[in-house]
Amino acid sequence: MKRILIIDDNLTVVKNVSKKLSDSTDIPVDTAASFKEAKEILEKSPGEYIMAIAGVVLPDAMNAEAVDYCLELGLPVIVLTASYDEEIREGLISKNVVDYIIERDQGYAEELVISVRRILRNMHHKVLIVDDSSFHRKFLDRLMKSQQFIVLEAEDGAQGLQVYQENPDINLIIADYDMPKMDGFQLLNEIRAKHGKDEVTIIILSGESNEDIVPKILKHGANDYVKKPFNREEFLCRINMNLDNMEMLHRLKSVAYFDLDTGLFNRSYLYELGHVVHSNAQRNKFNIAVTVVQVDDYEEFTNTYGADFANNVVKIIANVYDQSLKRRSDMIARYSAQLLCVVTEYHDEKELVTFYENIREKVLQRSFKYKSKEIKLSVSMAISCQMDNSLEKMVNKAMNIMDVVKTKGKGIIMTALDAGLKEKD
Repeated sequence: MKRILIIDDNLTVVKNVSKKLSDSTDIPVDTAASFKEAKEILEKSPGEYIMAIAGVVLPDAMNAEAVDYCLELGLPVIVLTASYDEEIREGLISKNVVDYIIERDQGYAEELVISVRRILRNMHHKVLIVDDSSFHRKFLDRLMKSQQFIVLEAEDGAQGLQVYQENPDINLIIADYDMPKMDGFQLLNEIRAKHGKDEVTIIILSGESNEDIVPKILKHGANDYVKKPFNREEFLCRINMNLDNMEMLHRLKSVAYFDLDTGLFNRSYLYELGHVVHSNAQRNKFNIAVTVVQVDDYEEFTNTYGADFANNVVKIIANVYDQSLKRRSDMIARYSAQLLCVVTEYHDEKELVTFYENIREKVLQRSFKYKSKEIKLSVSMAISCQMDNSLEKMVNKAMNIMDVVKTKGKGIIMTALDAGLKEKD
């Protein structure tokens, strides 16, 4: 496992920082009280350290030699300094360190942890730099790599769009406003037509003096606008702020799409993604089926053993379905307390019914003992397999079939034909 090395002779600082990092990350932390000790550790274990946190002044290195040494090894470095002035600041910036933290009060340790976590995050983030100036691309490339981003480049908006389409895991796009072939504004519109702010952060740069550009860019979906030339630290602060906001939006969206009791996708997610699957099926001429699954005896489980037990049964059953679904477009979600909803592609109705009969048997095999009592798991299913003009209509049809299923007992599988219903009204 990769490790973090703290190089500082202030034992109070080292102890405080080590504890904060250990509490907030799962990365082991080692310490060195001198430049000599740090060199010995790094030479003994080359490639083992992912980052260094180093003091500017050490007993045997008064002029940031430890910082320089770590940078020469290719380690990202966060600098701890007890004093601050413009000369120190300019010197650290020129070295291209990741960040510098001033040891001013107890808040510095929290600030350091935030900086460390950002760098660890950046190591998994791809950034696309789009600029027709090779000078600006080179400058931004060096700056972003100093922050441990994975960097891709493009010479204009058209090439940038192609690179993004080939690398959909890009999290951040930094694009110049004025470019040939396709400018930054056109690139922004092309990407925002399909991808929201929770998927990719877009920052537009420009040396234009026209202030009307700013509202135009922001109204069309840019996360931020930065005027060139810019202050390095302010720019990085904006990058961090916008990525933090994107991740917060992503987390909020994730919370909205998950059932809190089981961690399964919920009804909102079913309709959000299900609409996409349904539209693709209509456009590409393939069939999908909507199947409502009832967890038999759910109410009895709840009344006898409690809600947590019943929710655990739902998770066990959902896992059986999830392991059986093969296509990327297949999905399962919790529709209500005792109902699951499955959307899956199929080619033959008889094969589909057989597929669900096999799942029914697998669920039965997952029966288990609880407090010396045999807990038998059973599911009933209502299958709507005739394509309709909306996902909602297919779900409603499956619910109508389920109303008939409930009158027949447990472990029942029915299609509309079995239930005596028309697939399309």
